[in-house]
Amino acid sequence: ELLNPWPFTQIRYTLDGSEPKLQSPVYDQPFPVDDGAILKASLFLKNGLNGPVKTVRYRKVQPIPCYEVDESELKQGLNYHYYEIAVGSVGEIKKYKPAKKGVMEQIGLPEERRPEVFAVEFIGYLNVPQTDVYTFGLTSDDGSQFCLGENMIINHDGAHGPSAAYGQIGLQKGYYPIYVGYFDGGGGNSLKLEFRTHNGEWKSIPTRYLFYKQEQ
Repeated sequence: ELLNPWPFTQIRYTLDGSEPKLQSPVYDQPFPVDDGAILKASLFLKNGLNGPVKTVRYRKVQPIPCYEVDESELKQGLNYHYYEIAVGSVGEIKKYKPAKKGVMEQIGLPEERRPEVFAVEFIGYLNVPQTDVYTFGLTSDDGSQFCLGENMIINHDGAHGPSAAYGQIGLQKGYYPIYVGYFDGGGGNSLKLEFRTHNGEWKSIPTRYLFYKQEQ
């Protein structure tokens, strides 16, 4: 499905990889696409002028298998590890011992933290409510990573200002180990993980989908 934010324009598209022109088909309703199709679309004014061309390659994917988990061992929320360290990448965090451990209901920055130069990890399980293709958005200042099981969904690592990175994956209904790592190298700091299905609204992951096991 393609969304047109401007009623005075038309979406014109191609499916063969060529650039859309004024003579290209007008999008007026959803349509099926083949595996491997390359969709290019742009907004056109009546005088023929058009905006930037957006390109999407469609690929049929199989959902990655969920994990077997003993639900009797799970509790609501996620384990978090807080570090007062200076690092330049998420991968460096595991070299150090946490200054504090605890449980949080949501993925975000803990309230009890120093103003800058720190790191935090979230570890637990994500309970996916239904089999579907999920798009995740990870916004951070500075670096962050988001993994499900052995799959790196989003790598937004390194020093940078507030910005977002995205990843898309097919998931089965069930549990997946979740890991979110984050570090602040100084100045401002922020962390947010959201998701959506299809062209739905972006939402934070509800607490009812997040679980942890008691750490030893």
